Amino acid sequence: MSKICFFFGAGAECGSNSFGLPSGSAYTIDTMRKKSEDLYKELNNFYRKRLSSEYVDKYRGAFLFEEGSHTFREIIFRAAKNYITSGKSIEDYSTYSDIIEFVETNVSNKKDDIKLNKEQRERFNTLADSTYKYLIKEWKPSQDSMDNKADEPPQEKGNNQKNGEPMGKFEDYVEFYGAVEKDFSSIIDPKKIGLKQFWRVINYFWSAFFSILKPASEHFSWYTEKDFYSYVLEHLSKVIYDLWNEFNYDLYDSKDGNYYKQVQNFFPNSTVITTNYTPFVDHYFKENAIYLGGRLSEFEFPTELCVKDIKGTAVDDKVFLFPFIMTQAPIKPLVVSNQVREYNKMLEALNLGKQNSGDFSTSDETILVIIGYSIGDADNHINSILREFVCNPQSRILYCKFDRDEKENKKETLEKICKSLHLNNENTESNNIDVLLHNGNAKELIQSIKNYIQ
Repeated sequence: MSKICFFFGAGAECGSNSFGLPSGSAYTIDTMRKKSEDLYKELNNFYRKRLSSEYVDKYRGAFLFEEGSHTFREIIFRAAKNYITSGKSIEDYSTYSDIIEFVETNVSNKKDDIKLNKEQRERFNTLADSTYKYLIKEWKPSQDSMDNKADEPPQEKGNNQKNGEPMGKFEDYVEFYGAVEKDFSSIIDPKKIGLKQFWRVINYFWSAFFSILKPASEHFSWYTEKDFYSYVLEHLSKVIYDLWNEFNYDLYDSKDGNYYKQVQNFFPNSTVITTNYTPFVDHYFKENAIYLGGRLSEFEFPTELCVKDIKGTAVDDKVFLFPFIMTQAPIKPLVVSNQVREYNKMLEALNLGKQNSGDFSTSDETILVIIGYSIGDADNHINSILREFVCNPQSRILYCKFDRDEKENKKETLEKICKSLHLNNENTESNNIDVLLHNGNAKELIQSIKNYIQ
């Protein structure tokens, strides 16, 4: 009999038919394209007593992409370069025409980094800063781009497609790689590395934390839109406790998009792996839950070199802490031993712990069902495990692809997955990967999975 494991990403929790959390697109906007002055104001109050001459002595409301920053200008250059090399037409050309034309005219090799003389550099900086004002302050994504896109395998650069048509919007070519991880080292010694770099990454972690916490908190009696930041920061331990122990699952158990409930019903003893941070996998699967990216209840205490789960535990208002969650960054820091333990649980669940010898003959057949997770290169550390797993002849991946409009192509999805896992896709049928299309109805999907296994 096959051993069944499940792997859930953000797509399993987003949308009104599920838990209402942000999709991958919305999460990126909340954390990387929104500078929240209201949040920074409350964080300034939160950290007032936690500052010290030994670690960090001043709060700054620093944003990842301040206007005029080298990082943002580099991102704009790469977006223009990616657009040009794609050879596609742009839908809203007037907004970005100057920056695109500049890169096309002045950069001889679009694959290189920016190499400009002083005059060109000044012109490029002016254009990039103008682009900043639109991309960060004015641009709003379409609802379609934010709705249930979290499980979509990445498109190949230079051949981007949307509903069968070439992507045209400049925003589709914006990538934030390097924006977060370049500041990770500042956590070790903020005064030595730089306060601006330090607070950029700390504020980013809080933005990510609140982006997920807010929609999960709306039915609690203490929730108010106006005072949300201040209340949470003043009652942090209680809020986390309530989220893990008082969440009203009766409101969600009957929703069509609650995959967790249906897996619990059909496969109650399965191991469930997730990159999500919410209490939901803990609730439905208890000791069978594996969290690869941290939990909302976990906070890093950098002056103590540890991570603690604070739900129901009083937190000293003089101790420095910040959310411990692995966000959208291709390079993930290894901070504490618990990260290693969680990944080791995943390896054991997938029967990878005993395969170093290359002898798979005694391995049980294992099927990994993936729901709501895009196999993108921002999580290559996970993808390498998936690749090792699927190369085992006794293993199989069943990739569940959301297909609301019935326009998806199984073969194309399979080819994208093979490309992301660096597998030879000339004969995709031999790669132990199958694709199951679904419309978001959890009960129907889990029944289809059961039929597939049988």
